[in-house]
Parts: sequence; C-alpha cells; structure tokens
Amino acid sequence: MIKQVNNFRYILLVFFFLHVIQLQARENPFLPAKGISQPNYTTNTPEKIPPFTHTSIEFSPSARVLQSITVTSKNLDGTITNKTININKTIDWHKHLELSQENTKDIKLTNKTKQPEKKVEKKELFKKVASLKFITFYTSKQTIKLTTNDKLLRNFKLIKPDRIILDFKRDTNFSTKTFKGSEIFKKITLGNHKNYYRVVLELDGHYIYSISNKKNNIFVELH
Repeated sequence: MIKQVNNFRYILLVFFFLHVIQLQARENPFLPAKGISQPNYTTNTPEKIPPFTHTSIEFSPSARVLQSITVTSKNLDGTITNKTININKTIDWHKHLELSQENTKDIKLTNKTKQPEKKVEKKELFKKVASLKFITFYTSKQTIKLTTNDKLLRNFKLIKPDRIILDFKRDTNFSTKTFKGSEIFKKITLGNHKNYYRVVLELDGHYIYSISNKKNNIFVELH
C-alpha cells in the first residue's frame, strides 16, 4: 500500500514539472532568448522612418576650420557603421553646412582639359558706414578701414560682447557717438578722453584680428 502511494506521488511530481516547463517554453523557439547573447538576425519588416532629403548644420561663432565629417548609418542587421571624411579646410561660420542626398544616376562624368585660369586682381570694395571730421570708417566683408591723420596709441580686445578697442591721440571735445556698422562690425562707438579718443568696434562673434597701416589708412582685419 505504501509503495503504491509513493508511486502515485512520483507520477504527480513528474506531471507538475512538465506543466511548469510548458508554461516557460517560448512561443517562437527560433528567436533569441531574453538575457542570452545571440548573433544578430535580420528582419523583413521595414522600419517606419521617413526618407532623408537634406539637413542644415550651424557652426559655432568661433569655428574656423572644418576638420572632418563623420556619418553614422544603421545597417539591415542592426549594426552601426561610422564613415569619417577628412576635410581640413577653412570655413565661414556665418554660412551653414548643407547635407543632402541627390539622385546621381543621370550624372555623366566628363574629362575636360582645364584651361589655365587668368589671374585677376580683385579690388576690395569698401563701403562708408560712419564719419566724423577727423576720422572715417569703411567696411568690406571682414575688414574695416579707418581713415585718419591721428596716431594710433594702442589696441586690444574685450569679450562679452566681443569688441576691438582703438585709442587715437587727439586733444578734442565731443559727446559719445554711436553708429551702425555692417553685418560683422555691428556697432561703432567713439568716446572722448583726455588727450585721446577711443573707438569701439563691436563684432558679431569671436575673432582674432590683425592691424596694418597704409599712409593715413588703418586696416583692421578679422580672422
């Protein structure tokens, strides 16, 4: 009798474990189990991601050289690929970087002999933006020209906002003057001090500058 009871208990225990195993079985045995590292597998179900056409990237005001571009793409098997293109060219941070994907199927490659380019000296065109009796300001792109007979005593740069300070020798008396400059030289301010006057050139971003003199002209060039 005792032996029959033990056999019955053994059979119940076996059925219980079989039931637990069936509950824990995965519906699709071909998919990787959770928590177990498995090789990547592909799927035929497309992701609902809109097609790429173009994008625009802004540079910081202190950017001067585009060193490289890195493109990160996702493959069919889910892996990630990075492709870096070395550029190392100077840039104008005012202009955006445009990235687009175009259809190149219809582009025909031709090999034409390059004609030697004629060197043409381009004269920098300056536009008058401000003037007093003893000094006149002209701008052209990233250069400002100051025409004056007064001696430049000192120059230095301040930040927040970025400004170039120029002090000229002159014993004069006038109230502070402010002029609208150009897109880069945003504002020109002149203030009177004892035995000299100060010119403040407010900039639209971060630059280093250089100064050159030609006769009665002082050129301040931004880099």
